[in-house]
Amino acid sequence: MRVRITFNSLQKSIPLPWHYPAQLQGLLFRWLRANDRKLARLLHDVGFVYQGHSYKLIVFSHLRGTFAKAATDSVFLDPPLRWWISSPLDPIVQSLVGGLFGRPYVRLGQQTLIIERVQVEDLPDFSHPTTFYTLSPVVVSTCQDGPDGPQKIFLSPDQPDFVRVIRDNLQRKASLLGINAPANSLAIQPGRLRSRLFQLHGGSIRGWEGEFLLSGPPELIRVAYEAGLGERNAQGFGMLACRQKAF
Repeated sequence: MRVRITFNSLQKSIPLPWHYPAQLQGLLFRWLRANDRKLARLLHDVGFVYQGHSYKLIVFSHLRGTFAKAATDSVFLDPPLRWWISSPLDPIVQSLVGGLFGRPYVRLGQQTLIIERVQVEDLPDFSHPTTFYTLSPVVVSTCQDGPDGPQKIFLSPDQPDFVRVIRDNLQRKASLLGINAPANSLAIQPGRLRSRLFQLHGGSIRGWEGEFLLSGPPELIRVAYEAGLGERNAQGFGMLACRQKAF
């Protein structure tokens, strides 16, 4: 299930710090807690565990305005702003939306935003190869041995492990949902991508934004669409939208 939330503002341009995705994550969990504290605690503290990996099975986009202008320590977005939230588990999205009903305004950092509209989006057709573009950058990493022990290394699309790690991650998410299609049956072709570096919770995260072509079992593509591609989905990374045309 996927919803699109539209915010407006009395300001012509809204300044937000570059780390505002962390503020969006906080807003999301506040709405969840307002409607279902038990579910919010499960997602925040544990998630859903499979083969030693924990997944929240929720993903959200970065904000999209009608115009964006970058500054040294912030980004200025012109309203209205659009924000997408998605999960393959409908009760998560339903609970989240229930937590925002009756709230005409929200606070995002220092900004007050008007909730103008909440819409449920139809599920696209995944029966054919589908081109996606990122609504938030895709993060892919692996662990390598270093002089001081295992180190997390962020991968780039030109490295052979990039697609393999995405597939493995996606298959574990699918298994959690009772979907048993083999990951190697899904073809993932990175398209035009650019690297973005983010500071989050005191650390650096490298992600990739642009296009991906996915073809294979529709049920696996749907998991990527609803739960996110790559990792750190519940921190606002790996959300996709359909372009449905070739590169």
